[in-house]
Amino acid sequence: MLVGYFFEKGKGVSKDEKEALKWYTKAAEQGDAYSQWRLGYFFEEGKGVPKDEKEALKWYTKAAEQGHAESTQKTKFINEKKAVKVVP
Repeated sequence: MLVGYFFEKGKGVSKDEKEALKWYTKAAEQGDAYSQWRLGYFFEEGKGVPKDEKEALKWYTKAAEQGHAESTQKTKFINEKKAVKVVP
Protein backbone atom coordinates (compact mmCIF):
# COMPACT_ATOMS: atom_id res chain seq x y z
CA MET A 1 0.00 0.00 0.00
CA LEU A 2 2.68 2.50 0.95
CA VAL A 3 4.61 1.97 -2.28
CA GLY A 4 1.52 2.95 -4.27
CA TYR A 5 1.09 6.03 -2.11
CA PHE A 6 4.73 7.06 -2.60
CA PHE A 7 4.39 6.85 -6.39
CA GLU A 8 0.99 8.57 -6.40
CA LYS A 9 2.25 11.51 -4.34
CA GLY A 10 5.89 11.56 -5.48
CA LYS A 11 7.23 10.98 -1.96
CA GLY A 12 10.88 9.96 -2.27
CA VAL A 13 10.33 8.81 -5.86
CA SER A 14 9.22 10.43 -9.09
CA LYS A 15 5.47 10.87 -9.24
CA ASP A 16 4.12 8.10 -11.48
CA GLU A 17 0.40 7.30 -11.62
CA LYS A 18 0.84 4.11 -13.63
CA GLU A 19 3.38 2.78 -11.12
CA ALA A 20 1.09 3.78 -8.26
CA LEU A 21 -1.76 1.94 -9.97
CA LYS A 22 0.39 -1.18 -10.26
CA TRP A 23 1.23 -1.21 -6.55
CA TYR A 24 -2.27 -0.29 -5.42
CA THR A 25 -3.62 -3.14 -7.55
CA LYS A 26 -1.26 -5.66 -5.96
CA ALA A 27 -2.30 -4.58 -2.46
CA ALA A 28 -6.00 -4.30 -3.35
CA GLU A 29 -6.07 -7.82 -4.75
CA GLN A 30 -4.72 -9.01 -1.39
CA GLY A 31 -7.62 -7.28 0.37
CA ASP A 32 -6.12 -3.94 1.46
CA ALA A 33 -9.08 -1.57 1.88
CA TYR A 34 -7.02 1.62 1.49
CA SER A 35 -5.62 0.40 -1.84
CA GLN A 36 -9.08 -0.64 -2.99
CA TRP A 37 -10.31 2.87 -2.19
CA ARG A 38 -7.43 4.44 -4.12
CA LEU A 39 -8.12 2.18 -7.12
CA GLY A 40 -11.73 3.29 -7.03
CA TYR A 41 -10.55 6.88 -7.10
CA PHE A 42 -8.11 6.22 -9.96
CA PHE A 43 -10.87 4.67 -12.08
CA GLU A 44 -13.43 7.30 -11.14
CA GLU A 45 -11.10 10.17 -12.06
CA GLY A 46 -9.16 8.50 -14.90
CA LYS A 47 -5.77 8.73 -13.18
CA GLY A 48 -3.38 6.53 -15.16
CA VAL A 49 -6.35 4.64 -16.64
CA PRO A 50 -9.40 5.54 -18.70
CA LYS A 51 -12.35 6.71 -16.57
CA ASP A 52 -14.49 3.71 -15.70
CA GLU A 53 -17.30 4.25 -13.20
CA LYS A 54 -18.21 0.54 -13.14
CA GLU A 55 -14.65 -0.42 -12.20
CA ALA A 56 -14.50 2.42 -9.66
CA LEU A 57 -17.68 1.17 -8.03
CA LYS A 58 -16.28 -2.36 -7.88
CA TRP A 59 -13.23 -1.23 -5.90
CA TYR A 60 -15.14 1.22 -3.71
CA THR A 61 -17.59 -1.57 -2.85
CA LYS A 62 -14.80 -3.97 -1.88
CA ALA A 63 -13.31 -1.36 0.45
CA ALA A 64 -16.73 -0.38 1.83
CA GLU A 65 -17.45 -4.01 2.68
CA GLN A 66 -14.42 -3.82 4.98
CA GLY A 67 -15.75 -0.72 6.70
CA HIS A 68 -13.76 1.91 4.81
CA ALA A 69 -15.81 5.09 5.44
CA GLU A 70 -14.85 7.13 2.35
CA SER A 71 -15.56 4.14 0.12
CA THR A 72 -18.96 3.69 1.72
CA GLN A 73 -19.77 7.32 0.90
CA LYS A 74 -18.47 7.01 -2.67
CA THR A 75 -20.44 3.80 -3.24
CA LYS A 76 -23.62 5.46 -2.02
CA PHE A 77 -22.99 8.57 -4.14
CA ILE A 78 -22.34 6.60 -7.35
CA ASN A 79 -25.38 4.37 -6.82
CA GLU A 80 -27.60 7.40 -6.16
CA LYS A 81 -26.22 9.14 -9.23
CA LYS A 82 -26.99 6.06 -11.33
CA ALA A 83 -30.55 5.96 -9.94
CA VAL A 84 -31.24 9.55 -10.99
CA LYS A 85 -32.12 9.71 -14.66
CA VAL A 86 -32.17 13.01 -16.48
CA VAL A 87 -35.15 13.32 -18.80
CA PRO A 88 -34.65 15.75 -21.69
